[in-house]
Amino acid sequence: MTYPYPYEIVTGAAALKRLHELRASKEGIPIILGGKEKFERVQECYSFIDSTPEELVAKAATLDPMAWLKEREEEDSEYFKIKESDWPEETFPNDALSAHLDIRSREPLDEVYITILPASDTWKAACYLKIGGWNSMPNAHEHSALWRYWEERYGAKVACIADDVIEFTVEHPPQTRAEAMELARQQYIYCADIVHQGVESVEALAAIILKAPVWYFWWD
Repeated sequence: MTYPYPYEIVTGAAALKRLHELRASKEGIPIILGGKEKFERVQECYSFIDSTPEELVAKAATLDPMAWLKEREEEDSEYFKIKESDWPEETFPNDALSAHLDIRSREPLDEVYITILPASDTWKAACYLKIGGWNSMPNAHEHSALWRYWEERYGAKVACIADDVIEFTVEHPPQTRAEAMELARQQYIYCADIVHQGVESVEALAAIILKAPVWYFWWD
């Protein structure tokens, strides 16, 4: 299936600058899709969903994201049971996007794909790309419903959708530990892998997102 949206190929070193330029133009929604392999995976996932982007956006608009999080938690309450932990002594807030980098070397990729989606709001990007619905990753309309809430509350705008990795830039991140814990609980239920296979506790996740300008999600 032919990819339905325009895209550019730039070097990894130029990707963030180009993303900023495209955002400033306000002509559609630019999203970094990662390297060629990640781009091909996004194409593949798009072809699996029969619903149109417009149908998915309409479905997202009627979904209460807080009710969805509660239902998701209750479906497997043991898995999502939150064990209390101490606030970490050392914290490493997310401060930079990474989808344009090689996952091992952390060096910029030779090629990075940036798509421009014909949408007016960044939260709709999941629906236009039809991402999700595999393993524990939410469905496209579920992503978008939660992203809409996060954009309204925190100024969070999706910047990268690279197959199993999603990243946001955040204009108004939580400023207190209590606010960060509230958000971390939401993010944990949305993407438990970032705790179970990553930072190991919700408190550690809260420390990472406290005052942080970037959010990172990854599904195994």
